[in-house]
Amino acid sequence: MKPIFDGADGPYVLYEENGAVSIVGVDEQGHPYNTTYDVLPKDYSVKVVSHDGTHRFNVKMKPFERNYWKYESPEKLLVISDPHGDIGSFLSVLIGNGVMNENYEWIYGKNGLVIVGDIFDRGVDVLPVLWLTYKLKHEAREAGGALHFVLGNHESRVLCNDLDFAAAKYEELASYFGIEYASLFGSNTELGQWVASINTIEIVGDNLFVHGGLSENFYNGNYEIPYVNEQISNALFLNYEERDR
Repeated sequence: MKPIFDGADGPYVLYEENGAVSIVGVDEQGHPYNTTYDVLPKDYSVKVVSHDGTHRFNVKMKPFERNYWKYESPEKLLVISDPHGDIGSFLSVLIGNGVMNENYEWIYGKNGLVIVGDIFDRGVDVLPVLWLTYKLKHEAREAGGALHFVLGNHESRVLCNDLDFAAAKYEELASYFGIEYASLFGSNTELGQWVASINTIEIVGDNLFVHGGLSENFYNGNYEIPYVNEQISNALFLNYEERDR
């Protein structure tokens, strides 16, 4: 069968109204798939492959909840930003700084990693970077450490279907399935629900982390950080017109 796409994408996990679960994506031969389960098999793992097939790892989906917004500083804290779907650079930084090993496993112990937004857009491996962050976040917590991922403006853009900065493959995938790309991150999806649980502002030790800074109007509003985090999450699934109301 002739490939439809030039590389892998996904998987996207969608929860249907009837209780079924759909796994959507493109395999490494460039063939789109949409597999539906009445019930996910026990200990089901999503199989993640980078666009060019170089990187592959499995991720078990686990319960998650919103991070607390304020933390003590660990002995070591690595801060990075704007992965933008570049899995090669992302892995190079994490492996080079001893955060994870070549088996895509957290080895940073009780230390901390901060990703200051913008996993989405530009690159062709947004999904592998997202799933790896999801995976490492769980592993960090189990090891007594912490992975802090705060939302950037590109997370917000894509979730309301603004794809001006997205690689063409994502809009092409949505077109193939006859849907809006943002629906693959809707409130009925695993990654959409997870992204909506991510804070916009967190404090670690003496450092406040937010993507892109805070305006004078924001300071003058004297908003509480938990309130801001909740309000931003509530707006993620709204389009621009709805957000302006």
